[in-house]
Parts: sequence; structure tokens; C-alpha cells
Amino acid sequence: MLADFLLKTRVISRVYVMSPKGSHGLDNEYISNILSNSYMPESIAAHTSITNIIENRLAQQMHLYNNSINRENLGQVVPLSELRGNKDTQGLSKTIPLKDQSIYILATLHDAYVIRLNQENWWDHSHYKKYFINDDNNDNRLLQLSTREPHLAFEDIHQQLNKIINTFMEIASGKSITEIKRSPQLNFTKTAAPTPAEKPKVETFDKMLATPFGMHYGKRIDSILSEIFSNDMDELSEELRDYVVNAFDNFKETNNVSIDSETVKKLCTWLITSKIGSFAFIGNFLRKDNNLDKQFITDFTNNLFKIFFELKFKAIFKIIRHQENISFACSFIIKRIYINFGEEIPEYGLFLINAASQFDKNQNL
Repeated sequence: MLADFLLKTRVISRVYVMSPKGSHGLDNEYISNILSNSYMPESIAAHTSITNIIENRLAQQMHLYNNSINRENLGQVVPLSELRGNKDTQGLSKTIPLKDQSIYILATLHDAYVIRLNQENWWDHSHYKKYFINDDNNDNRLLQLSTREPHLAFEDIHQQLNKIINTFMEIASGKSITEIKRSPQLNFTKTAAPTPAEKPKVETFDKMLATPFGMHYGKRIDSILSEIFSNDMDELSEELRDYVVNAFDNFKETNNVSIDSETVKKLCTWLITSKIGSFAFIGNFLRKDNNLDKQFITDFTNNLFKIFFELKFKAIFKIIRHQENISFACSFIIKRIYINFGEEIPEYGLFLINAASQFDKNQNL
């Protein structure tokens, strides 16, 4: 029971191994994914040692797997779609044929190894490519072979572990307080009704975080949004203000926004975090012009935030190029904005939401 719980939270990884002679099925070995520094696991000697052990096992198991499917080249890397296809979706059985056991062993080694790589694009890692070719479709790419649960990085596992520990501590603390407050004596004296305690703020759980995409990218997206909406920026320099004015004048002539990426990021972040209104922005940046068309100003601002959105989420969209996944990602980002900042989204935060809603129609990454 405890092992299953730890496996579910990815605190440990299970690796199947051959049973001793005379017994059936496969035995289990467990690998701890708890590190003292989940942000820099490569700095931990034990992590490097375990990774090397897994790589040695992978090399041996790759040969055994290729031999079990009668492949002439025993050193040939294994396509993941093939491995998924050969693996029984019903799970491990005590009567699993001997020739198929290598499939299960290789599948669990793969899942444990991906965690040890601790890379975002782990399927492109040079060491990974020595053993596997990830030719899965977009729906399967981020899923484990052994459980079909999403792969998690060390940071995500560490965060889950902290939540579990905090939950247990809260339960233990609540039980202790209850025991302290419970009186062993009966009191028949009528007393004033106690003042009801203030209800704690209930954290909204977003079901989209439990999707494969949410579990893999949710933390990163929330981090980017927090950087945008919670940034404590100083006033913009006069030089940057001049850049914006010149960019707007150029937009009136060419209908294109020509402004460097750093200026775009600083300007749009400042517009959102300073909660400046559109009238103040127009007066301070775009010069007062009685003949200035409001729609023209809106078009300029929309183009500005489109560039900003692309810059902030470029790394994520480079990985998920499929149109349906891009649309889902944009919807995910918009929902996270409303959940995390919905009560106080500033005027220019709405321009960011509009850029997200239009991105899948305009993206060209």
C-alpha cells in the first residue's frame, strides 16, 4: 500500500528485474527520486551513480529485448511506439511469458531513466538516443511506458512531496488542537455562543492541472504568469519611452511593430503590473494627437502584446507544434490567468488574454 502511494506520487520509481531461478514473474526494485537539490541533481554524486547504473542496465536490456523479438542487430535503438505496442496493456501478470519479460523490464528502466535525465526535451538528449527513438504521437510522448501517467521532473516530484508532507502536518496539527480543546469535565453552565472562526480561503483546484499537459507544463506556465503579473518594476527610462514613440510612429507608416524583444517585454510587463490605464498610456507614450484613430491605437497595442505573448511562451510552443495542442495550451494559459489573477486583471492584462486567444491563428514559430 505504501509503495503504491509512493509510486503514484513518483517519489520512487519501480524497476522490474528477473526473478531468481525457479520462481515465476518478475521482482521489483525501487529507486528513490528524493534529492537534496532537485534544481541541480547533476551536482549530487549519488544521482550520477544511479544514472550510470540505469544506463548500464539499459544497454544490456536493449540487447535482450531485440533478441526476444528476433532482431538481427541486437544493438539497435528501440522505437517507443514499438515498445508500447509490444507491452500488454493489462499490466504485469505472474504468468507472463519469459520472452515478454524483457519488454516490461525495459519499459520501467525507460521511465526511471527519463526522470534521472531531468531534461525538458528528454527525447532529444544524446544519451537517451543511444537506447530509444521517441517516435510516439503527441498524445503519448509525455506519458510513461509502464503506467501511462505523465512524466514528471525532479522539481515537480519535490513539489508534490512537500504538499503531501504539509498535508500530513496539518492533519496532525488539527488533531492535536482538537485534543487540547476537548475538556474532560462536563459543564452544564450556559455560556455565550462562541464567535465563529473565519473560514480559511479555499484554494481553487484546476482540473486542467491534472491533465498530462498540465502536469508537465502547468508549473512552468504559472511561473511565467507570476513573473508577468507580480513583477515589481521601476518606472520606464526615457530612452525606452522614446523607443515606444518611434515604434508607434513607424506603425502608422508601415502597419508593422518594429521594436526589440527586450523593450517589448519590459513595456508590456510594466503596462500590466503598473495597472496604467489606456488614456495615460496614450498621453504619455503615443503623443497627444486629436486626429489619432482609437482603432489604430488598439491595433498597435494588440500587435505589441501578440509579440509579447510569443516571446514569453516561445519555448513551450516550440515543443508542442501540433495545432490542437497549441489551442489547448492557449486555453490553459487563459484559464490560469483568470484563476490566479481573475479578481484584479488590469486593463492591459486583457490585451494579453486576447493575444493568447488569437495566437493559434497567427503563430509561425
